[in-house]
Amino acid sequence: KLSIMASSFSHMGLVWQQVLRLQAEGPWVVQLTAARLPSVSFRMLPTVYSSGRTLDLDKLYLYIVYWDPEKSKFFKWDKPFVQLETTRGCFNTCGFCVSGGEKPVRQQSLEQVASRLENIHNHGIKDIRVLDRTFNYDTDRACKMLDLFSSYAGKMRFHLEIHPAMLSEQLKEKLKTLPKGLLHLEAGIQSLDKQVLESCGRKGSLKASLEGLKYLCSLDNIEVHADLIAGLPLYTLPM
Repeated sequence: KLSIMASSFSHMGLVWQQVLRLQAEGPWVVQLTAARLPSVSFRMLPTVYSSGRTLDLDKLYLYIVYWDPEKSKFFKWDKPFVQLETTRGCFNTCGFCVSGGEKPVRQQSLEQVASRLENIHNHGIKDIRVLDRTFNYDTDRACKMLDLFSSYAGKMRFHLEIHPAMLSEQLKEKLKTLPKGLLHLEAGIQSLDKQVLESCGRKGSLKASLEGLKYLCSLDNIEVHADLIAGLPLYTLPM
């Protein structure tokens, strides 16, 4: 997302009061019109314009000329890793995370994800950091994504963020069959205090999260680390 707020500028003798809210990938190479670019809201007094919100991420990429960010000439390939976003928003309502306010969760198609991964692989990138806020919020999609990742075993490694309280039996079975070294899982515990979690509005019980984490740590084919956040509401220095 990109926001440009409270800008005043002179153009052809007129002063415009502009507020622009834009959701897009890549450079601004198209005009800000409903026919060419979705998810745009702006104000040029006295008019307020909005083209709404795009729920289909594939269409969002299509409208801005490039099918995916990695095909942009501005994309930088000089880092040893690539960040891959296949969903936006989050099912959860954690008060400490801005993604919790963005609903529904929007998905990029598996076909488009596969195309992007192949492009990334062809550039010699071996480390993929998946930005999806809760990778396992949808078990069926998560398992299909893991099948896709498995096709790059020994060639690429994937870093994922998951909610350990939401480990279904189907996902557990899938995880334990994956090639060793394919995944680095970041398990969101966030706090070991039940009241702290409740005050933040986080879904998923602490007990279930710890049980899920214990299961993940029992797998010798996956690297796991747990997230804890200091300074959440109700925390004190002794905690």
